[in-house]
Amino acid sequence: MIGLDGGKILISIIIPLFNVENYIIQCLNSFEKQIYKIFEIIIVNDGSKDNSASIVEAYSKKSDMKIQLINQENAGVSAARNKGLDNASGEYVCFVDADDMVGPEYLSQMIDIINKYGCELVICGFKSIPENWDISSYIYKKYPTKIMTSDEVLRKYLYQDIVSGVWSLMVKRNVIKKNSLRFAEGYRYSEDLEMVWKLISHSKNVAYNRSQLYIYRVRNGSTMSFVDDRRMDGFAIMKGLEKYFERVRPNFAKEFKHHGTARWVWATLWQAALVSDNYKSFLVVSNKLNAKKYMKKLFTYPKLCVAISSFTYCVLPFLYYCTIRKIGIKRLNNRRLLKENKIH
Repeated sequence: MIGLDGGKILISIIIPLFNVENYIIQCLNSFEKQIYKIFEIIIVNDGSKDNSASIVEAYSKKSDMKIQLINQENAGVSAARNKGLDNASGEYVCFVDADDMVGPEYLSQMIDIINKYGCELVICGFKSIPENWDISSYIYKKYPTKIMTSDEVLRKYLYQDIVSGVWSLMVKRNVIKKNSLRFAEGYRYSEDLEMVWKLISHSKNVAYNRSQLYIYRVRNGSTMSFVDDRRMDGFAIMKGLEKYFERVRPNFAKEFKHHGTARWVWATLWQAALVSDNYKSFLVVSNKLNAKKYMKKLFTYPKLCVAISSFTYCVLPFLYYCTIRKIGIKRLNNRRLLKENKIH
């Protein structure tokens, strides 16, 4: 891949660091194995209280990779990513979480797509793994690449035909720069989701390849495993996006306003049913979300599971709660059974 200066394209990898001393070496080791070698790693230590920063310092002295460690007072993951952007010099940018890993072709496959199609944004697939997963078992199937317009991808993202976090993409840094895009600071949930929406809306051509190049670790006690007041930050993010699209993508704004926040409420309500101690606790969350108002909007959602479950909640919320919990327990037992079969 040839850059604007006639040389190889430099990719900036931005990694926020906060109390992940048990995982950061695995993350960095996965970059040692990258097929594409022209990259810099910018690690922003967001006030870690453990040994994360000292581990990175020691690692960088022994590694041939270009690693820059920036220390700041704790200000949140969005502030850390913004600091990384301020110090990035690559033509393209990737955002990686310090407790995750990437496959050897994470950079090479996306940069090859950019070289072939000239896209401003590439989205790849990801593999969700348990906390103590062994990367030696990592395998993935390769898929063909689809090239789409921004309008197409916005709708596919809205209807979950494309699922992505900010960590499973590569974007031209100029898209961020010329549109003055920043991660929303002061929010504790869905701030990365907001950036994905904005990157899609400002990228002319988008490539999607669902090969699982990114390895996403689901940790016990992560924000995905419980529902509390932090989730309401995500609700505020979604409402803010409604106004944002009215300004920058008015042709998409009405569709997003009808299904965007509602789909977010649906996902949060589903998880609330799984993690709430009892039905009464579940109702507290659903009332905070004004869930019935939004679930009604999903009766016309194109995914049958979403439409039917939304209808069930509106008519018989207790049945909804019991059904979701039964589905969740069944899935958990199936995972345990698979694990036991694998061990034996």
